[in-house]
Amino acid sequence: MKNKHVFIIVCILILLTLVLPACGGGNSATTTTKSTAVTTTSAKTTTPSSTKTTTPPTTSAAKGNSLIDILGLGANIHSIYFELTMTVTGEEPINMKVWQKNTKMREEMSMSGMTIALIFDTDAKIMYTYYPDQKMAMKATLDSSMLPDSPMKDTSGILDYSPIVIGTETIDGKVCEIIGYEESGQGSVKMWIWKDKGLPVKMEMTSGTKTTTIEYKNIDLSDIPDSMFEIPDDVTITSIGG
Repeated sequence: MKNKHVFIIVCILILLTLVLPACGGGNSATTTTKSTAVTTTSAKTTTPSSTKTTTPPTTSAAKGNSLIDILGLGANIHSIYFELTMTVTGEEPINMKVWQKNTKMREEMSMSGMTIALIFDTDAKIMYTYYPDQKMAMKATLDSSMLPDSPMKDTSGILDYSPIVIGTETIDGKVCEIIGYEESGQGSVKMWIWKDKGLPVKMEMTSGTKTTTIEYKNIDLSDIPDSMFEIPDDVTITSIGG
């Protein structure tokens, strides 16, 4: 099973490494798209205070709502938007916005005042690195091994790690099952799983003296316009690689 936090970190690294090629030249073919202009949507979620209730540790969730059932609920979701904040001990937080609808995904973040987006189309096997402010994008063949994992999937593979249910906590009005488990050679993992939807709301990964915390905020399950996964007409696209 792919681990969500590993693929999130990989995707952030992709964003970081693709900044330099976009600013420089190269021997690449250039085209212009003729797709629908992007219409940005934003979540309309408020953030109430977190309240916590603790239950005794156990290896299963509450009666009638087993852990395996909860972990499988994400596979029933076909459209999702969320904002992700990743914090590593001693480092500045990294913030990202993510849209996913079926087999398409868009991830967006700002660095040094510049907005950068990655758009994945798994059916077409294409990935765009898009710079809205510069009206330019790079098109490449999608390497499925680098595709970030999605919360919209059956995460029951977590059961392979023999997780223990630690308790419950309500975050942003979402009642979460808190589970913990160990990954051999990688450290310990603690996850807050939204009981109604089977989605992660928070994760903590500890290895040595470093703790990585990932928080999923402003989760919106409404239908995302297809335009969010398209490049506007006036953007110049540079094809790279094969």
